[in-house]
Amino acid sequence: MIQQRTVLLRPALRLFANVNTTRRFVVLIVRGRSGHLAFTPKLPDVVGRGRGRNSAYKDFKARLDEHVVRMVERGAPVPDDDIVSVKYAKVDLRALESRTHLA
Repeated sequence: MIQQRTVLLRPALRLFANVNTTRRFVVLIVRGRSGHLAFTPKLPDVVGRGRGRNSAYKDFKARLDEHVVRMVERGAPVPDDDIVSVKYAKVDLRALESRTHLA
């Protein structure tokens, strides 16, 4: 199936001859009730599932590749991820409790 699609993609990819053809996406992996989920905010319809983080990522990557193939075949633009940085914010509940008198 991939070989057939490769042949079909060649004419479509010629349209991108002078364009950067690499796209990068931030992939978020979360733990769910029955395993892990991997997704990117830019393409919310593409979700990978797996028992562990790696298997969820591998499933996501395969689904992402197929999704992008369909987009190129339709002539739809493949978006760029506009996320430039990922930060973590920690919240200390005890500090908040003492500061806001939540007790």
